[in-house]
Amino acid sequence: NSVRWDLLLGKDKCNIYDNNFLSDIKFSIDKITSYHTDILDKRKILYENLTQILDNNGEPLEIPHYSHSGVSGRTTIKKGFNFLTSKKEFRKRCKSKNKDNLLVSIDFKACEPNLYLRALGNEISDPDIYEFLSSELKLDVKDRSTLKRGILSVLYGASDSTSSKLLGSSKKNLDKIKKFFKIAEIEKELKEEFNKTGTIYNLYGRPIHSDKSILNKWIQSSAVDFCSLSFLNFVEEFNFDVCYLVHDDMVIDIDRKGYEKIKDIKELHDPYSKLSLPVEITILSA
Repeated sequence: NSVRWDLLLGKDKCNIYDNNFLSDIKFSIDKITSYHTDILDKRKILYENLTQILDNNGEPLEIPHYSHSGVSGRTTIKKGFNFLTSKKEFRKRCKSKNKDNLLVSIDFKACEPNLYLRALGNEISDPDIYEFLSSELKLDVKDRSTLKRGILSVLYGASDSTSSKLLGSSKKNLDKIKKFFKIAEIEKELKEEFNKTGTIYNLYGRPIHSDKSILNKWIQSSAVDFCSLSFLNFVEEFNFDVCYLVHDDMVIDIDRKGYEKIKDIKELHDPYSKLSLPVEITILSA
């Protein structure tokens, strides 16, 4: 109040600022959903009180601190050792501080395409989504890895020419994939929603204020919530110690008896979406 901004900047500029500020506040208030008061707080529990581990030389690695504030909600590490950017070979050589324990990876198989298709109501009979799609759509594609690259390029918003090139096959195969994934109609729905409100909402109600690669934003955002909530459900059921997470892969520190309890688990369940996805459980280091 001690500064006369109306004299320094002029009344018109002050009014413009005030109106924009109030508009931003209203926009923010309108976008607060039950996601912020329920899902996000629950999801964050998984990333708290992590267990410290050692590198291959026996040196302790700083415990990571995760941020959930990105546009889509995909996690980043703001402090501590950055497992997200470390190489898989390095992570495989890390060890528990307890010489009798194991570091075990619980990794969702093809999380994003699996989650997307199941969210659309599809029944996936094969735990390998790419084998399932190859058989279901009768795709003439060189091999599984080629099919994987092609499908992910479609979901990530690549052009038809790029996706066809990655698939290494005719546009007919690409059209089959896009039709099965309902790319055109889901993108249309999301764009219409964004054009009306400046926002889309993921599977769990998280608001996303961006229409860049809009379908991929929805999938990516929904996947990180699914992984966090289903991992948390799993950890709370067995009372395991979590070391770190790399998107759809969680590493826990357990004894051999604990590993025997979980080694044959094939799927993890999220109690919020009621969806289950296949996982692969492997020992990283003993």
